[in-house]
Amino acid sequence: MTETPTTKADLLDQLAAVYERRQQLDAERAKVFDQEVQLVAALRPNTPWQEIADRLGRKKQNVIVTYRPRLEETRTVRVRPPKETP
Repeated sequence: MTETPTTKADLLDQLAAVYERRQQLDAERAKVFDQEVQLVAALRPNTPWQEIADRLGRKKQNVIVTYRPRLEETRTVRVRPPKETP
């Protein structure tokens, strides 16, 4: 059995097809990552970074570096109630 020699045109067609597929995968990856960021944002008010990292099977610092730049975290400051005097 002999293979048909691959021509330059065939290789260029294959390259174009593979490139198009990679573009599609990159777009899908970006959508999935946006979903991840939304979920982390929903969790953060009551969930420590370590718990998120544990669930993802990653190190805490890696999770912080990945997600924190994409989040806007605010802190709530409240006035302490006055201490009751005896």
